[in-house]
Amino acid sequence: MTEETSSRVAPDCDLIARARALLHRVEEALREGADRLREEPEARQIQSILGTYHKALLTVIDMEDRIVSRQRNTEGAGPGRLDLEAARAEIGRRLACIRDARDAPGHP
Repeated sequence: MTEETSSRVAPDCDLIARARALLHRVEEALREGADRLREEPEARQIQSILGTYHKALLTVIDMEDRIVSRQRNTEGAGPGRLDLEAARAEIGRRLACIRDARDAPGHP
């Protein structure tokens, strides 16, 4: 993992932690609403809490997927990434060919 990648991971982990904390708060509100529903039928409020919980859950899942995807793309040579080691090897081979051609008999 490069220094650049590790500097991105810390904010990403913090973002996930904050999203999970939000999700837990929504979950608690849902539990409280469900308890109140048992005492008094407040169906609209419970439906609203359920909708909020569902949206928060989907947001957290989406954020985690994007972060994992970004980490995969920055950690390895994926599509569209340069393989610098292979490029160095290719340059070395080409320079060797040029040296061999220059040093060959009959070359001025």
